[in-house]
Amino acid sequence: MPQNIEGRKGEILSSIVFAFAAVAIVSVWLLVYPPASPEPAPEPVEEPQNIGATIPKVIALFETSLASKVTRTDTSMTLVSGTDKAGTAISGTIGFIIDEGTATEEFVMCTASSTALSGCSRGLNPVTGNTTSSALAFEHRRGASVKITNFPSQGVLSRILNGDETLPNVLRYDAAVTTTTINASGSQAIASKGYVDAVAFAGTPDATESGKGIFEAATCAELGTGTATGSTAALLAAQGKCFNSTSTATTTVPVTKTNGKLEAGFIDGAGTYAWTGPHTFGATTTLASTTAFTGPVSFSQLPTAPTTTPTSTSQLVTLNYIQSLTLPSNHTTSTFTFVAGSGTRDATSTAITINLSSQRTVLLGYNATADITTGAANESGSFAFNINASTSIVTAGGTFETDSSNIAFNYSMSGVTFTTLSAGTSTIAIRAVESGAGEWSATGSFFVIAL
Repeated sequence: MPQNIEGRKGEILSSIVFAFAAVAIVSVWLLVYPPASPEPAPEPVEEPQNIGATIPKVIALFETSLASKVTRTDTSMTLVSGTDKAGTAISGTIGFIIDEGTATEEFVMCTASSTALSGCSRGLNPVTGNTTSSALAFEHRRGASVKITNFPSQGVLSRILNGDETLPNVLRYDAAVTTTTINASGSQAIASKGYVDAVAFAGTPDATESGKGIFEAATCAELGTGTATGSTAALLAAQGKCFNSTSTATTTVPVTKTNGKLEAGFIDGAGTYAWTGPHTFGATTTLASTTAFTGPVSFSQLPTAPTTTPTSTSQLVTLNYIQSLTLPSNHTTSTFTFVAGSGTRDATSTAITINLSSQRTVLLGYNATADITTGAANESGSFAFNINASTSIVTAGGTFETDSSNIAFNYSMSGVTFTTLSAGTSTIAIRAVESGAGEWSATGSFFVIAL
């Protein structure tokens, strides 16, 4: 009996010890690997967010675990270890995979500084590697596995090389790659900035009148001479500095003023011009040098001539000049007085005798006053020159008359004419002829000038 009691005591004691041991083991397990919290209700699925084409670093064979739990929205994490196989602290933008192979497997991209991860992009798309979605982000327990993965890097590189993303930074060739090397690599090689700078103009053709290309800037002097090409053999193009609306600058292309007119200074006043069309000068115009008019010229006002004495027979003269003239030495004058009674038809003055050594042109002129005092209506009279008592030359303006009412008139008249006289002696007389029966009278003078 006592032995049975002792045996039962041993069994009970062993059961108690085993129970304590089991509780202790479970407690340690739960302490090291706490159970995951219940998964919260799914949040509304967000539109994928593009985080850009930054290419993450790749570090080989890096594996650690989370030092603390993270929720599905946390953007910072702490790792248990933060050094690579070489003992160097990890840093920079790096892609990680958390809980690989589980239902909560998640790709993230963070900025690493040893064990501290910040600025994490959660729920990376497994295809693009640079877009995020809340549906792909999960909560992870402490101790969850964390590995550096090459996926985000390869996904972004794939999209960049396929033209789906842009390069995040400027690409550079190694210093050993020269423009000569690039040129020798064929037409499909990617050019460097130095290569482009070196060949941008060297390979461009010169412009032509039918094709675009390179021009050389012309100097203003080259524009003035009409030079077509410059020292590079390219066509010349005008520079803005060669254009001006004032004539103060030399070798300048004229530009009209705001009123659409050219400045007068652009016209060379000392030049010789041939005007073949009609011109109208609406203001005072001064002709300071020899000007020949080969067509008809009309003046709306009397022109003003210079006061200098003309030296050529083709020059215009002023009224003052004419009034200052005296008859030449080879002239002859005579006066006449006619008093004719009723029925007397004509009267002839005393003749002037002129002796010429050769055939000459002579100018004949007179100045007279004629008066018809009484007589029939429509009486008239005229003056003429008698040459050698036979030839009668009627002069312009040499007619006097009465009207149909038999009104007496007093006329002042003059006239000139030309005739040719042979060598030798000739006589010239003035003759007045009246056609009616009335009384008339006339007085005056006449002259003969051998030209």
